[in-house]
Amino acid sequence: MRAFIDSTYFEDHAATVQRALLPAVRIHLAFVGSTEDPLEFTRRLATQHVDESKRQIRQMLDGAQIAPSIPALLARWEDER
Repeated sequence: MRAFIDSTYFEDHAATVQRALLPAVRIHLAFVGSTEDPLEFTRRLATQHVDESKRQIRQMLDGAQIAPSIPALLARWEDER
């Protein structure tokens, strides 16, 4: 599992998140009158998402009881995301 955290999955996932969010971010920034670059804003959101996912997985792996943590983590991700 630790090797998975450092694999290309999260890099690919960040790119997927960016592509999915960019149209909505453009509309949102225009709606609120922001001059922020939509691509940079979207990149930042995707990076925060990936970093938080990695942090949560590491935290789970560092815990004493990994098996019970997995269903709870996945359920929380499903609710929050």
